[in-house]
Amino acid sequence: EKGLNGYGHIYSFNTGTLLLDTVRIKLFQDSTGIRMKGNVYNVSKNNPYIFRAKLNGYLYNDGAGMELVYLDKTGKEGMNVGIQANLIDSGVSVHLYPETPIIAYRNFKVNKDNYITLKNDKTILADLNLIADDGTGLNIYTTDNDSTNDVTMTINHLNLKELTSSIPYAPNISGLLSGDLHLLKKNTEVTAAYAINIADMNYEEVPLGNIGMEGTYLPDGKDGSHNINAFITREETEIAGIDGAYFEKKDSLAAKLSLRS
Repeated sequence: EKGLNGYGHIYSFNTGTLLLDTVRIKLFQDSTGIRMKGNVYNVSKNNPYIFRAKLNGYLYNDGAGMELVYLDKTGKEGMNVGIQANLIDSGVSVHLYPETPIIAYRNFKVNKDNYITLKNDKTILADLNLIADDGTGLNIYTTDNDSTNDVTMTINHLNLKELTSSIPYAPNISGLLSGDLHLLKKNTEVTAAYAINIADMNYEEVPLGNIGMEGTYLPDGKDGSHNINAFITREETEIAGIDGAYFEKKDSLAAKLSLRS
């Protein structure tokens, strides 16, 4: 008569430095599918981290999704975003909504027809352009033909302090992150390259300066090995690097790590 339904709660959940005053979860079923509503309340005066969070989830015959809303102690929205995944004939397609989501206290705009599709043959198709008024943005797009699948992801001026402050109990990290990730799938082989830079990075109020990371992944194809190369820079000077190969048949990694003062 009622379908799948249930209710649960936790009061004064405490483990280490994590303290949650109240957690409530409600599960119910209607004509559209199975739905879940979750709430976290941190409102007591002795709690060092006061916030409210709401999570709405749903599971339908042809997909699933969830919506997250986070309010800090002043009632300001730090997060208000939803994600929907739909089953299609060729795989799974993911869609971000609403058109004006809030992420890490920043107001964004996203293209209405955005999507990231993972096809059954492991091909990725995407058109997602998420951008804020100050230029902060995430862009994922693909070019595709009969034999190659080219995926590019670009992150621009992501404020890590705003991001970590909107995540309960996350470490205090600040700096502006920008970078690119490039994936190329040709037939069954996949190559990858990335370049990331964090300007004026601080970790728990400790200044680290300008940090950069770059790397590549290339399949060798002859002996089943996968070549891996990466290095880290500080103030444009290399301070660490790794160069080696992963052998799939042996499930082993042979690499050289270099640290420089």
